Amino acid sequence: MNCVDTTCGALMTGTGFIAYPVAVEILKNKCQKFRKILEDPKASKIPIYVTAGALGAAICTATNYPLSVCQANNGVPADKKKKVNLKGALSFYVDQIGSSIGFAATMGTLAPKIPVPNNSLLAAARNHALVNISNIGGKVLSYPIHRIRHGSTLCGMVGGYLKNMGGVVITGDATDHFKRVLGFMIQ
Repeated sequence: MNCVDTTCGALMTGTGFIAYPVAVEILKNKCQKFRKILEDPKASKIPIYVTAGALGAAICTATNYPLSVCQANNGVPADKKKKVNLKGALSFYVDQIGSSIGFAATMGTLAPKIPVPNNSLLAAARNHALVNISNIGGKVLSYPIHRIRHGSTLCGMVGGYLKNMGGVVITGDATDHFKRVLGFMIQ
């Protein structure tokens, strides 16, 4: 097992889980207009998803870009190592923003419409379905950026996600406990 790769991957996954909620809390506490839209049940939530999604992508970039460079440099000779730089960070951010907004918009739209069952097994299945559907929503929204920048296809992006979906479920289960225990960090 490669400890550097595993540690970087775990930290990046954790950042992905908390970036959007942290962004919402920051904006709620610092911007009265954001708070008003967030708390108004009749207001369109599109500004919330876009603003918090953009800030969430920035939080992910600030943490995950250096970690991804560390991962890429693991085991590479010193003269071939990548360096952390502004151009790389901006590129990483651009690749993150669509997924961040798309996930939030999909989750925020679907979650209130799907009732939470009393049965804990059904509730867990609901949550897994919401996360996986929202991840696909993020892929769909990020597709135009990835098509232009990397030549990606929508079928390839969604198909790649579906192929590795088991890992998302396992990671979600493994981190669910820690999200509740460490939830104080975003309050």
